[in-house]
Amino acid sequence: MIKKSVFIISFLLFKILSSQKSEPIYYDKDWKVTSKSNASYYRLMPIKELGELMLLQDFYINGTPQFEGYALKKNENAYVGDIIWYDKKGNDENFRQYRNDTKNLTLLYYHPNGQVRKKVQYKNGIKDGESCFNERNLCNRKT
Repeated sequence: MIKKSVFIISFLLFKILSSQKSEPIYYDKDWKVTSKSNASYYRLMPIKELGELMLLQDFYINGTPQFEGYALKKNENAYVGDIIWYDKKGNDENFRQYRNDTKNLTLLYYHPNGQVRKKVQYKNGIKDGESCFNERNLCNRKT
C-alpha cells in the first residue's frame, strides 16, 4: 500500500513539474505562429507574470535576444517600463521608456538564463531613483 502511494505521489509530482516547462511559441518572419522548422523567432514560455503585467522575452531563432519588455496582460501591445529591441547580433537597436501606472512599482528584467539583469523602481508612473544593473549580483543584495 505504501509503495503504491509513493508511486502515485511521484507520478503526480512529475506531471506537475513537467507541465510547468512548456515549449516556446515559434513565429515566422511576419510574426505569425508557426512550427520550429519554419521559425525566425521564438518566445519563452511560460511567460513571467507580475500582477496585471507579463514580461515578454522574444529571441531570434539562434537564441539571440530580439525583444524584452513588460506589457499589460490584456493587451501585449500596451507597453510598461523599459522596452528594448535588439539587432541580430544582440546589440540594443531601439530603447523606449513607457509610464508604469500599474500597482507593480518594481519591474525586474532577466538574462536568458533567468538571473535578474536589471531592477527598476517607479513612483507616480515614472522611474524613481537609479536602476539596479546586475553585473556583480548587485540587484540581489539586501540594503
